[in-house]
Amino acid sequence: MERVGERQADGILIQGLNVHACHGLLDHEAQLGQRFVIDIDLQIDLCDAASSDDIGQTIDYASVVATATEAFLASRYVRARSSNRRPNG
Repeated sequence: MERVGERQADGILIQGLNVHACHGLLDHEAQLGQRFVIDIDLQIDLCDAASSDDIGQTIDYASVVATATEAFLASRYVRARSSNRRPNG
């Protein structure tokens, strides 16, 4: 565990978030898209939530997943065209 301020951080791991996105250098990757698998490792102080037993003071996993998915889909990486391309072969 890592430290957050003076307290020890709790770890939350979200593994295997599948997102279909259009990233890549090749034309077919940008057109068809592909599956990406994302792992999220959060280090956060959940002492208050644990001591109060108040679920409102903890992390909403659905919001984390939604935010990560939105951020991953917000940008599209497209191959830059260049006149200095080397010929194939």
